[in-house]
Amino acid sequence: MRTIIGDSTCPKCRNNGRDKSGNHLILFSDGSKYCNRCHYSEGKKENMVTSCEVQKEYGFITDIKEVNELPSGIMEDRKIRAEIVEKFNVKLEYDPTNGSVVKHYYPITKNGVTTAYKVRELPKTFASIGDAKGKTDLFGQSVTPKGGKKLLIVGGELDCLAAYQMLITKYPNFPPSVVSLPKGENITAVKDNIDFVNSFQEVLIYTDMDTVGRTTADSIAKLIGVKAKVVSTSEKDASDMLVAGKSAEFINAFFNAEGRKPEGIVAGKDISIERLKKATQHGFKTQYTALNNMIGGLRKGELTTLTAGSGIGKSTLSREIGYYLRAVHGLTIGHIALEEKIEKTINGYIAIDNNIPLNKLMEYPTLLNDLQWENSYNKLIATGWNGFDHFGSMPVEDMMDKMRYLAYGEGCDFIILDHLSLVFSGQDSDNERKMIDLAMTQLAAFAVESGVGLLVVVHLSRKPGKTSFNEGGQISLTDLRGSAALEQLSFNV
Repeated sequence: MRTIIGDSTCPKCRNNGRDKSGNHLILFSDGSKYCNRCHYSEGKKENMVTSCEVQKEYGFITDIKEVNELPSGIMEDRKIRAEIVEKFNVKLEYDPTNGSVVKHYYPITKNGVTTAYKVRELPKTFASIGDAKGKTDLFGQSVTPKGGKKLLIVGGELDCLAAYQMLITKYPNFPPSVVSLPKGENITAVKDNIDFVNSFQEVLIYTDMDTVGRTTADSIAKLIGVKAKVVSTSEKDASDMLVAGKSAEFINAFFNAEGRKPEGIVAGKDISIERLKKATQHGFKTQYTALNNMIGGLRKGELTTLTAGSGIGKSTLSREIGYYLRAVHGLTIGHIALEEKIEKTINGYIAIDNNIPLNKLMEYPTLLNDLQWENSYNKLIATGWNGFDHFGSMPVEDMMDKMRYLAYGEGCDFIILDHLSLVFSGQDSDNERKMIDLAMTQLAAFAVESGVGLLVVVHLSRKPGKTSFNEGGQISLTDLRGSAALEQLSFNV
């Protein structure tokens, strides 16, 4: 095994004005010599020392001062010219046996001062030398003047070099402003240097074209706002575009970058007249002519609120409507009745089908013979009807879980919730208004999302000095108990 026996002046470093201390050239016991700064070497080929061997076996290049003395040069495999590498102060380490690049050293700067290097051992092993902790500049920020028309933010250091080269080659008199994220596709450095980023009129974002990269681009665009635009290309990134010889496509994509449009925002021109002329879904008529005339029937995808004074018959009305939708229209119904047993709810449908008062049927089941029971049960309940065997309150998230199952699991066309206030009764909260706000927001969104029609029973507030609703008091929307969301989010009341 060879050993180090001393050091001497490196002729190559000395010719380039370095190695003033005269100790860059490492002398080995087998007669070989090697400079870990410029990679000059002497000796027989079989005894040549590689930079990787020196660093591994002898621990050289352990601080940024040594990295600073490494040369820049061409990155032949990525088609990046030497002057581009040098502009961004990127250092290269070579294998002296064949002259190939084995490592890249990308400067990490803080307020323009190099405090560390990100080390890339080819093909793709990363490490760092120096102080890379805490807030750092964007890669390339230290050589990019603040302010200007366009700033291009790319995903990595090689992409930064490649993008700069493609732009400066096309427009040699207009040096572009290009930086990259220094710690992978993480937007922290953008946040830390937001003043620098916002000093430009436009900010173009060109992170990788995969899912992670596009998500990062969207996050940066959200942070920057309306001046942000997103660049898209056929290859994964700028480096691949350069290698593939697609500089012209990249330049075109650069100047035709699209402004970020938040999900759901639609330009008027994108809505066709044919779409506007599409007829509104018809409403399903109820057995109540006056109600049909007022609201045009009950529509799927809408939330309808049923309300009245206590004991007036809200639950009875909800069962009557549920029965009609099931029996006449043949729709699939979900019925969540929280203040009665499921047997009563089902008996209510069967009683209506046979025109018998519910309380009479429950007291005297023999009012119907076995065939009548069987016919009504098979017609209304055996298929196309789903209930909830539960009494009392439950968390909103549990309620929504039941709703989603009824919609997507059982294919319900309409779901009846009787009643909303009971969902929260018994829960550890003194803010019923806030809880109803939350529930109504989720219910309204669910109706639109799922296309299911919702019928929600709610109570009225009792106000001192006002005629009781049970005695014919006039009802207004402000009398709905709990929250203004009841009137604001209901399609019909």
